Amino acid sequence: MTKLKVAQIKERNELTGPLREKYEAIEAAVDEFNNAQALALEKVNEAIAAYNEALDPVREWVAGIKGDIEMFIDDKSEKWQEGERGQAVIEWKDQFENIELDDVSIDEPDTLEFDEENHADLVDELPEEASV
Repeated sequence: MTKLKVAQIKERNELTGPLREKYEAIEAAVDEFNNAQALALEKVNEAIAAYNEALDPVREWVAGIKGDIEMFIDDKSEKWQEGERGQAVIEWKDQFENIELDDVSIDEPDTLEFDEENHADLVDELPEEASV
């Protein structure tokens, strides 16, 4: 056999046609997923921005309390500060000083990529006859 028969070419086309459709369906599903992900990610980023904005007054409150405690400590004698009560208040102030109230963030996921060969194209590109 040096050449595909008409029936074989027809069969190839009947096989690769549905395969091509399935390939295109994968591409469409990936696009749909990425679009939905982008919309959902936009909502997540909006929520994070709103949260971080609401965090600002909390930081100010914590800083204010820390400042009030520092002023209270500064008004006390060195002996009081070194005593049990003074050390307890200093440790309490340190808790306000060392709390981490950094903006929250999230690692954004990658989009899906579909970069597989279209097998229907590979089969269609096979030669229909032997080169002699």
